[in-house]
Amino acid sequence: MKKYIKTHADLIFPVLVGLLLLVIVNIECLTYIRYVLGILFVFFLSGYSVSVIVFPKKDLMIEKLMISIGASLMMTYPACIITAAIEGKTGEIIYQPHLLRSLSVLVVISLITTAVALFRRKNLELGKFHIPKQNKVYALAITGVIALSSVLNFTNLSRATLNGDEYDIGYRSYYLIDGIMAGRKGYLLSFEDHTPLAAFINHFSMQILNPLGFEGSPEWIVRFAAAFTGVLCVALIYILGKEIFNKKVGLWAGLLLAVSNYHVWTSRIFLREAFMTLFILLSIYFLFKMLKAGSESKKTRYAILTGLFLGGLLLTKITGIFIFAAILLFLFLTKNLNKKTGIIFGTASIIFSPIIAYNAGAYIMTGYMDIFFSRIFGIYHPFGYTGDKSHTTNFTLEDNVMGIFKLLIDQYSLVLFALFAAATLYALLRFKRNIKNPAILFQILLAITIIVFFILSGTRAYYMPFITIPFALITGHYIAKIKHKIPTLCLLILITGYGVFYTYNTNISSTYTADVIWNDSGRPGTENLTIEPLTYHYSRSTRRWVEDYGWRELKDYIEEIGEDTFIIVYGDMSDQMLQYYLDIQHSARQHYLENEYNEKYNNSTYEELLENPKAGILITTAAQEMDYNLLKVIENPAGDPQFNVYQVL
Repeated sequence: MKKYIKTHADLIFPVLVGLLLLVIVNIECLTYIRYVLGILFVFFLSGYSVSVIVFPKKDLMIEKLMISIGASLMMTYPACIITAAIEGKTGEIIYQPHLLRSLSVLVVISLITTAVALFRRKNLELGKFHIPKQNKVYALAITGVIALSSVLNFTNLSRATLNGDEYDIGYRSYYLIDGIMAGRKGYLLSFEDHTPLAAFINHFSMQILNPLGFEGSPEWIVRFAAAFTGVLCVALIYILGKEIFNKKVGLWAGLLLAVSNYHVWTSRIFLREAFMTLFILLSIYFLFKMLKAGSESKKTRYAILTGLFLGGLLLTKITGIFIFAAILLFLFLTKNLNKKTGIIFGTASIIFSPIIAYNAGAYIMTGYMDIFFSRIFGIYHPFGYTGDKSHTTNFTLEDNVMGIFKLLIDQYSLVLFALFAAATLYALLRFKRNIKNPAILFQILLAITIIVFFILSGTRAYYMPFITIPFALITGHYIAKIKHKIPTLCLLILITGYGVFYTYNTNISSTYTADVIWNDSGRPGTENLTIEPLTYHYSRSTRRWVEDYGWRELKDYIEEIGEDTFIIVYGDMSDQMLQYYLDIQHSARQHYLENEYNEKYNNSTYEELLENPKAGILITTAAQEMDYNLLKVIENPAGDPQFNVYQVL
């Protein structure tokens, strides 16, 4: 028995961590242990057994690490679907803590895959674990880059007010509902707007960090999974660069990704793009492992893994479909179109098939599909925009082209974008030569595919941060070729110094409020964004998403007055922010709980107050002045007025 445990300790350890989590999950004094073990299990350990299923022997540790990360995150998809099916559609259950149930399901799935992995190892000579030797200088350097990425991603992570998309996705992620008013119609197989994998990853992250309720959670808890994933991406691009180029290129690519404002920003808000970046990195890594593999058996396994993580990309957001065109064109140009291509795309299709089946069934039953599919096929959808509200409506291709390049300059800074553009343009000018260099060729094709896809489909500020992957690898490749230390050192100082400066000003600093220049976060055709690098040392398209709009200060002030306060709301006030920060006007909670629904404060609209006068506290935006006794002006940290609070007698 001891020999068996020792032999399979790598498979037994994750299971023990999962079982221990189930024991300590509700023990308050062990909260911090739950944090550490929970994040470790969800992001790394729950899917380790999948890596052993693919490679049963004790080798290929880097590949197994990559598989473990991707498979662990993908396991949250079936785990959340099963949890929702077990819980049913009762509002009382939906608004009870989910953590124990969700973790129990995830642990059971991990146990099943562990059993399969143990079976795969049966009668095999496993050998010993071999951890590849690391150059100490490079190991220390990439550790420093990952540490820098962690600082930029996590510092002051709660600085910005939660935005509407974060609330919408976060709410349904936390409580496992299809949409704000959708109910559990399909038990979460698909969401109405985009596929749900990012939401399910965040479900586990938020539940582990705060299982007591979504409302009132600090903003950093909602954003933690994205920020942590952003740091993982820095480590993964180093591994990818090292694999397809060399360690030096990997290190430069990691640094460029770590200090890129575009990557940092989309890692500091809870949307889907940080998770897309991770699955793109995994897909590229195993695609190149497939091309380099010596045996047909390994080629097949790497092809399956490529398809697996492409499927994970589609489960995160369907717009990731652009990478399929890049892969197909790449395999054609490198003369690698063969049966393995079919395995890649076939595996991805199998992973994505539940979404296709659900939407086909939805169309048969209701006459419409999820918003994304409804828009593609021009089908009316009662809960979302289609057709005339598409991003490309009334915009020319020229608008879209100019919008994208202005967006990229604004996101990266003129300095970093100029570096990316120069390296990419140089690679394009040497295209004939680069056809013989698959690593560079693929990055060129990926960058072109992303740009063309979003020129045709339209873009907003957060749509394409993963273009940093080819930019960083191409730029890192050419910087690594510089043999002289002085220009290399100058580039290192410039990239790190200005990158950190620009990113800090955009995402972390609370000393000022940015000019409201870009009204729609980068959608082309709405505002003429001029390039003024000597005036703006922050991203204007980002700052609209990462401002502190005073909601926390308003929440604290109302709590000081007391829970017996009667609140009247007037003006253009976000329903989502009222729900998150003041815990009132919860249309979704009322929908599920019906007569059992209770709010934190009694409240009404101003129109209702005029019909039925009552004493209370009137809240308006700062721009709206009312003829009542002004109690307080709520300001943001930069000192700008945000709300007026009046006493109504």
